Amino acid sequence: MTTTMTHTRTATAAEAATPLLELRHVSRTYRLKRPLPIGPHRIVSALDDVSLRLGDGETLGVIGESGCGKSTLGRIVSGLEAPSSGQVLFSGEDVTRLGKAERKEMRRNIQLIFQDPSASLDPRKTVGRIVGEPFEIHRGLVSPERRRAKVGELLELVGLNPDHADRLPHQFSGGQQQRIGIARGIALEPRLLVCDEAVSALDVSVRAQIVNLLADLQREFGMSYLFIAHDLQIVEHMSDRILTMYLGRVVETGPTREVYENTSHPYTGALLSAAPELRTGRGIEREHVVLSGDPPSPIDPPSGCRFRTRCWMATEICATTVPQPVTIAGRSSGSGRPDDAGSGESAQLGTASAGEDSGTASAGEDSGSASARDASSTASAGTTAAQPAGTHTAACHFAAEVPAALSLTTTAHPTTTPEETR
Repeated sequence: MTTTMTHTRTATAAEAATPLLELRHVSRTYRLKRPLPIGPHRIVSALDDVSLRLGDGETLGVIGESGCGKSTLGRIVSGLEAPSSGQVLFSGEDVTRLGKAERKEMRRNIQLIFQDPSASLDPRKTVGRIVGEPFEIHRGLVSPERRRAKVGELLELVGLNPDHADRLPHQFSGGQQQRIGIARGIALEPRLLVCDEAVSALDVSVRAQIVNLLADLQREFGMSYLFIAHDLQIVEHMSDRILTMYLGRVVETGPTREVYENTSHPYTGALLSAAPELRTGRGIEREHVVLSGDPPSPIDPPSGCRFRTRCWMATEICATTVPQPVTIAGRSSGSGRPDDAGSGESAQLGTASAGEDSGTASAGEDSGSASARDASSTASAGTTAAQPAGTHTAACHFAAEVPAALSLTTTAHPTTTPEETR
């Protein structure tokens, strides 16, 4: 069978100037049940003032520890949940204000690949019905007579046998089940595919196959990816830009090469150092940073910088002031993916942190932190204005100093001991 699916959509000049996806100061909170019949409800802050931009055909990798808000971000982008505050714009339209018909059309253009392939497939339905279900929801795209042939094309496109459309999900391996989920996700030829830990439940060899498949599909259909994963090496391979989250906030953003090789936030540096293949591979040496303690509870997050309770660079001002994004001058010639530096335009994502401006300084600060805050004062709190492509930002008072502390050839800092390393 010859695959006939083609991507014929051409972006207009207006669409090229408008980011495909934009989040403006998005927050998401959940109200928990009260432990006693009386007293206030406890509030969990899953996302706190998150802003980002994603262009056509671009991949934005989202990294961070479990509980940092990555999956909540993916669910809000895909429309499964509504933000508590802020705006979600798709092609310039605020999706939170769309009517029922407009929202249905928007969801056609934004699809989601779930983390657990077996749990995301209905065990009572055949693969043919699962992959063809989008055509039943969005009627008029494919005639009922042609649906089976279309399902066969989709299965063949993701490397499965079209003759297996009558099988049930449990008759396939984990990698094949994920391919089925991908076939369902691309059935409507969406403009944005949210990959929420799409490879975390798979074996290493199968991961490589799925990652290569996603890369091939992106080249063929021109889709944009919001790629959420714990595997930092795969994120590096897939992403044009990186967004690091910690306890519901964005702490660093920038081109993949710039973030991975010239980290500008202590938390991102600690994440990257935890991956042996990134710490010692490719002829480089990165300090192994061992963070002490567990992430704070999102019910009662720390004041000021949320990372300060685990940060070896924290000072008094970190407890009283919410850090604002600091623009870091590019320190490497490359941008984007390590193996594809400088290819194409990438929409710059804006970052913002909640709280007051951090322009005031206490008397006991050193000159380095003061200069970092002076740089941060040029960007007002909450700004989402577009910046030049390739801009590297970090929400840290010490962003200008961190690269010296986390460079790829530095020795271990005093807080890292051999005992901790073991």
